[in-house]
Amino acid sequence: MRRLLGLLLALMFWTPLTAGAESGGAFYPIPDDPALVRSQDEARLTDLGFLAESGEDEAYSQAVREFQRYLNRLSAGTPQEGLPSTTLEVLGELDEDATKALSIKPLTTYTDIDAIAAFQTYAVVDNEGDLGGDEGAPQDSAEALDSGDAASPYAVTGALDEPQRTRLYDAELTVFVESLKAGDNGSEVRRVQRRLNSLKYTDHAADGIFDGKTTSALTLFQGASGLPGTGEADKATQQALFSESAVANDQPLYEYLLKIDTQKQTVSAYAWEDGEYTRQVREMVCSTGLDDTPTPAGTYKATGPVARWCYFPSYGCWAQYAFRIKGGVLFHSVLYEQAKESSLLKGSVKKLGHKSSHGCVRLSVEDAKWIFDNCTAGTTVIVG
Repeated sequence: MRRLLGLLLALMFWTPLTAGAESGGAFYPIPDDPALVRSQDEARLTDLGFLAESGEDEAYSQAVREFQRYLNRLSAGTPQEGLPSTTLEVLGELDEDATKALSIKPLTTYTDIDAIAAFQTYAVVDNEGDLGGDEGAPQDSAEALDSGDAASPYAVTGALDEPQRTRLYDAELTVFVESLKAGDNGSEVRRVQRRLNSLKYTDHAADGIFDGKTTSALTLFQGASGLPGTGEADKATQQALFSESAVANDQPLYEYLLKIDTQKQTVSAYAWEDGEYTRQVREMVCSTGLDDTPTPAGTYKATGPVARWCYFPSYGCWAQYAFRIKGGVLFHSVLYEQAKESSLLKGSVKKLGHKSSHGCVRLSVEDAKWIFDNCTAGTTVIVG
């Protein structure tokens, strides 16, 4: 509603640009304030499924390029089929950890205590506390990305010109191209995924593949919107999804949120209450990174349980209940000489409550197990 009032005020008080014309010869009026222009553009691009999160220049430019390609597809009268032709379009939207994980493979049991060499191939952390050199997507040039677009009616530049902005705000703009279901892929699937992401029904990457997670998120949206819960993106569903009045999700995607206080040396777990993670359900004493090797501050979502036991070859020690925070930065238990509970290094227990690690967050065995057992992959971890 506030966005609509803003647009009405723009129509009343700002002078429209009238250079030549679609929509009766007048282009969408552009406010004098660039920040307001950007804010309105981002809101509209989000409604239409071209932008998942606002604020970043590259994300905005990519969203505009997606919109420009969409206009060209509408002009051609056919949807773009298949997966995108460049990795940048997909990998730029994937969480940067999606294709580069730890050198730890999931393992929840360890029974043959003598098979250490074999086990280490499954649960080895090359460098405790190392964020890891996550590889970004190949930086294709704009020319390579948009090759073949030169003959299209709308230039794919990442910046809106006047006719394009007019189309962006056109109330009659087509938002439904084709029905989508599990197994489909392509640009229209990415639009649906981005919109579900912006409405908080999922944090699944917009990879263009209509999988089970997309089906589940879409079914939740349909239920909240009073639509049949088919899990398919039919015309009625997409028209509701790509509208300004689309119903946002007010329920949590994950049971807990974890906050690490590097000053107090505590980890707190919060449950959802009254629309936020505000109810503290557990406080745990920890050991974070030393001043020379600090636990990196930030908010991380590419998290999850990794291994029942893990080994740190650089330091010749073991730990239980490894839960990845970011790259090689983990929650894990106090330390052991071997993958045996009888080989506990008591010094690491005494250091709980004080900075002591190379970046990981050490916990008592009980607390590390609680996180491992109760916090699912994707749980938000905030380090401050």
